Amino acid sequence: MAREDDADENSLARTLGAVVVSIPLSVVTALVRGWAVAKLWGWFVVPVFGLPLLSYAAAFGLALLTGLLTHQIQTAKEDERYKGAFNRTFIVSTASVILSVVTVVTGKLVVLWWL
Repeated sequence: MAREDDADENSLARTLGAVVVSIPLSVVTALVRGWAVAKLWGWFVVPVFGLPLLSYAAAFGLALLTGLLTHQIQTAKEDERYKGAFNRTFIVSTASVILSVVTVVTGKLVVLWWL
């Protein structure tokens, strides 16, 4: 019985830890995505369509909106590397930040070489 209680407390602690860590990671991820949207908008939408530049706040909001509208929930059996709430949160947040930075770098290369 004591082992079950310890396991429950451990599980609860890990879950709470994942929640505490996921909040700042989510904020950082959203800020980076907003920055990426602002850069890409200025490089591609403004010259091609003649629309005005987006403020950082508007780009941040647009990134949040598109993330909300395009969010997908995985229903397949979880990958081995995603075991545990903290690992899943950390990997998803890190991947999103890296993807945003790579997207901006790719966009800048396109601007430099083709536009």
